[in-house]
Amino acid sequence: MGTSKRRASEKIKKLLSDGIRQDIEKAIPQVTSEVLTDKRISREVEKDQLRILIKAAIGGIDGIRQGGFYGFEYKEILNNHLTMTQCIEKILEYAESEFKGEFSEILLQAFRMAIALTINEEKGTNDFLVEFCVNLIFLIVQEESIEAISDVYIDISHEQINLLIKGQARKIVNEEISTLITQYLQHELELKNLVAKIVERAEQVELGEF
Repeated sequence: MGTSKRRASEKIKKLLSDGIRQDIEKAIPQVTSEVLTDKRISREVEKDQLRILIKAAIGGIDGIRQGGFYGFEYKEILNNHLTMTQCIEKILEYAESEFKGEFSEILLQAFRMAIALTINEEKGTNDFLVEFCVNLIFLIVQEESIEAISDVYIDISHEQINLLIKGQARKIVNEEISTLITQYLQHELELKNLVAKIVERAEQVELGEF
């Protein structure tokens, strides 16, 4: 564990351990708000990374829906996990060539999870935006906090904790966040303002403001 991650883990553990141990469903919103800072989110997304990745996904989804993608038939993509994986990697290759740089592992994992669900469940591109953002938040909070949470709530499995974190991420990504992502894609909103709004939403959800 790196020094910064160790410090974050200890801070979260202290937050959870101060006073009487509270119900984990009340603790998760506090942890999420603690983790989701502008600085932490910006470690995963910078410059035009997010815009390029999302536009590549939308183009890929549209291509697949129109009957095929890189020689693969739509039904084959839906029914064959290997083919699906190959298509997703092709989309990522295109995004990487456009960005001419590397994406973080968390960003790539969130992308793969979101686009696979979108294609498998035949959802729309707006659903992809929501899933991508939800998974990005989930993976950031999971990486920074799950060990600390497990150390305090030793009777609760990682699987249960992950479900609670994912549920909290879904509460954060409301219709307003989805609209702001669209504005960011259209160059009407800067990335820093989008990140700041996600941080604000995490704080609102912690306080029960939905």
